[in-house]
Amino acid sequence: VLDLYRIQPDVESPTTPSALAASVINTSDIELTWASAEDNVEVVGYTIYRDAAAITTVSGSTLSFIDTNLTPATTYQYSIDAFDVAGNRSPLSTSIEV
Repeated sequence: VLDLYRIQPDVESPTTPSALAASVINTSDIELTWASAEDNVEVVGYTIYRDAAAITTVSGSTLSFIDTNLTPATTYQYSIDAFDVAGNRSPLSTSIEV
């Protein structure tokens, strides 16, 4: 199957990650979880955004992230996207406010 992609480049983006949810761990830590995206080859990673700025990238097999050292009593907005080995990116997930 991979030989086919060497002949024709992968131009298909992963699906949008879904079910983004947050749990407050304590006053300065929030855990994010989401359902995996799908791709015609392989999702190799996710980028997590806080207040529209990328804060980290995790592997394609990771479906959670703990954001630490946050300012107590502050509202943050999170979203994520998925990407494949060819660099194709999914649309951003629906954002959540925490």
